[in-house]
Amino acid sequence: MNDQPKKTLQLKARAASVADPLRQPVRPRGPARARPLSQVQAERAQRQSALEERDADRGGVVRRGRPAPAAMPPAVPAPRAARPGPRTDGRIRLNKRLADLGLCSRREADEWIEQGWVRVNGQVAAMGVAVTEADRVEVLPAAQRRQESRVTILLNKPVGYVSGQPEDGHESAAVLVQAKNQWRSDPQIRQGPAWQPQHARGLAPAGRLDIDSTGLLVLTQDGRIARAPRPQG
Repeated sequence: MNDQPKKTLQLKARAASVADPLRQPVRPRGPARARPLSQVQAERAQRQSALEERDADRGGVVRRGRPAPAAMPPAVPAPRAARPGPRTDGRIRLNKRLADLGLCSRREADEWIEQGWVRVNGQVAAMGVAVTEADRVEVLPAAQRRQESRVTILLNKPVGYVSGQPEDGHESAAVLVQAKNQWRSDPQIRQGPAWQPQHARGLAPAGRLDIDSTGLLVLTQDGRIARAPRPQG
């Protein structure tokens, strides 16, 4: 047998190093004991300082305690495009010219122009074209026939209905324009076109009655009647 003495490994005691605030000893198990607030704040500040120094040593990247980002300057809204002012060259849009001549409303004029029923100096007018008083404006018979098919309705408006568009939960008086509400003694029942659903579409009031008023209300599809001047008072 080998009688050589056994070798034993001896470990050299490690020199005590400076306390690292990032490696705090684990608290022993047991009931937690309240510590003074000053001690807690001092430990927190010491740990924060150590983290910043470590991050600086790693390339200057600070992960904690970074300064707040600079406030962004308030956004300056883009300037709105100025509305085109009145023309100074004596030209006006064609739809306004037709309305000023009393031929139709601007909406009807746009419809006629879109259909190609309006000519300026012998040429089919384009939407949005401007004209002068010297230009020759011609409306084709198709537009006149379309206008002749427009209806005008005389309605005895009851209380509780508004004259124009619905508002504040109140219905428009135009909802009353139905075949069942037509006056039976109306001569138009026996002569002229029969009642059709499109007669109740696109009706504009020529005048106005308050919601609490009752009386004659004129509803029309004809822009000439809707734009007609009405007596004051």
